[in-house]
Amino acid sequence: MKPEKQLSIRSTEAADLAEGLSKSTGRSKKELVEEGLALVRLREESAANRGRSKQQRFAARILELGRRIREEVGPDLTSDHGWMYDEHGLPK
Repeated sequence: MKPEKQLSIRSTEAADLAEGLSKSTGRSKKELVEEGLALVRLREESAANRGRSKQQRFAARILELGRRIREEVGPDLTSDHGWMYDEHGLPK
């Protein structure tokens, strides 16, 4: 699990919007910011997908999943499967 990071945005307008939405919805500012960023990402992905074939969109989703997994696992991710085989290359 990755350590938690902090995001600091120095904007009175953003702070006021987040505060007002938080009060009116009962949701935390953190939840509101995460949802807002996710919506922006969805819009950008939707725009990027216009004109792509079904296969291209599918490949893009697979690559995005790989990127997310790599971020979470970090540098310890390896394709070395040597522990499964003996010195002659046969399964242990």
